[in-house]
Amino acid sequence: TGAFVLKNIGPTPLPAPEGLLTTVAWQETGQPALYAWEAAIFSAAAALQWLEKLGLFSDYRELDSLQGSAGDVFFVPAFTGLGTPYWDPYARGLIIGLERDTDRQTLLLAALEAIAYQTADTLELFGEIAELRVDGGVSQNELLMQLQADLAGRPVVRPIHGEVTAWGAAALAGRQAGLPVRPLAPAARWDPHPRPNLLTRWREAVRRAQGWARPTP
Repeated sequence: TGAFVLKNIGPTPLPAPEGLLTTVAWQETGQPALYAWEAAIFSAAAALQWLEKLGLFSDYRELDSLQGSAGDVFFVPAFTGLGTPYWDPYARGLIIGLERDTDRQTLLLAALEAIAYQTADTLELFGEIAELRVDGGVSQNELLMQLQADLAGRPVVRPIHGEVTAWGAAALAGRQAGLPVRPLAPAARWDPHPRPNLLTRWREAVRRAQGWARPTP
């Protein structure tokens, strides 16, 4: 599965900065549509699914006990190319930095970290962002959320409901039916401790993955 980063831009569908898309966020009956800028990450949890298929783990709760980092091992999960900000259909998956003592935990950590790296790659395109609000299955992993805050240089906030897309659809339906809907309360917050050198190494790994499947003359 992929990941998506959206920023609410209000009722005017402003042209998106290069590398982003303009999309409809939501619309209520009788009200103007609200729009968002969107970044698309093609493979996020898909990297974990791939490692699960290879037999490196069998229960996603195993990932919650991971500690430390993958060090200088980087996993670029470009199974179907790269989305924002690279938009490279010819990029392909790459794991780089392997040594003889690279183990199962390192590969699992590298796959988790790739989600945070890919998200951080998109953020500078959006301009000012005060904080990141996250949801979905991998947002339950606290190690990943702290790394995400560190790489983004912004706080990461997880609401009390883990699947905000489903909650939002239900909330819109409830409001249409005249039911009271309360905003989602935050359940957890991670403040950033920036680590800029990690992004430099990640982007070097991405550069090596780009264009791999480009047809040769």
